[in-house]
Amino acid sequence: MAGNYDISASLPNINELKKFNKNKMKTIKVTDKMYEFLKNLSHEINNREDNGTKQPFVYQVKQIKDVPNYGKTLFFENFFLTKKSCEQHIEMNKNNYQEPVAFETHLELNPEIYNIIRFLKELETI
Repeated sequence: MAGNYDISASLPNINELKKFNKNKMKTIKVTDKMYEFLKNLSHEINNREDNGTKQPFVYQVKQIKDVPNYGKTLFFENFFLTKKSCEQHIEMNKNNYQEPVAFETHLELNPEIYNIIRFLKELETI
């Protein structure tokens, strides 16, 4: 059934998360290199340009392909957390695309992505 759903009602807000003390928090061990990658990604996500797209949003490669028997058809491919990463992918793979552009889209009803992006946004403050 299609419709608007408020997934935030089932998710704890940041103030609830801050109430937990460190004894109740879990520790995830990562390499220094992975830690730096995640912190940098968190910074990029927190400082990306907001074009009015509902949070959370991601980027996809949008292209128009000429499909036999159908003509020009719009395709959305791949999935990126930052525009920078999407544009780098397009540049590296431009021979495989027809008229590619980085397209911003929201994933409002996707609780997995909502929680991953929320985690990444909060990581910068740790």
